[in-house]
Amino acid sequence: MSSPTYGAVYRRARAALLAGNPPCHWCGKPATTADHEPPVSVAGAGHLLLVPACAPCNYGRRSSTPKPGLSAKPSRNW
Repeated sequence: MSSPTYGAVYRRARAALLAGNPPCHWCGKPATTADHEPPVSVAGAGHLLLVPACAPCNYGRRSSTPKPGLSAKPSRNW
């Protein structure tokens, strides 16, 4: 049997992280995605250091790291 790919490992980690409907690490809204923290651009590809995040925070922050609790509007708060 072959070892699981990064994609399969990531999907399992993401599912486990989002089980129980956690709040977004950044703004407190319901989390729908798993965000790499630190960003992949900082830590490198393949790491599974994930935090729950809502889509606006995850996709809006890109490679930056906002302080937890700030609004999901990166242009104003990050």
